[in-house]
Amino acid sequence: MSVPTGPYQEILRRLKAVVRRQNLFDLYRGMLASLATLVALLLAATVVERIFLPDGAARFWIFVAIVAPATAACGWFIGRPLARIAGLVRAPGALEVA
Repeated sequence: MSVPTGPYQEILRRLKAVVRRQNLFDLYRGMLASLATLVALLLAATVVERIFLPDGAARFWIFVAIVAPATAACGWFIGRPLARIAGLVRAPGALEVA
């Protein structure tokens, strides 16, 4: 079986570059989505704390209510693109991109 050359190799090279750029774009978008999630959670916690004036135990649970979703958002929005970039998760192939 021979190795294809010429325009076919150029198309594959460009498609791989598109996949690489898409993965980086997904990573940047994930960072912004995680930051937006964290800001929204902090604003909601500030409003709850300002309105209800909770004691120590309630503040702990408010903290947990911020940290858990923020960690999940980072894992989902940042972890998946990083896993694709590192090769731990299968990225879309050239045929899927085309």
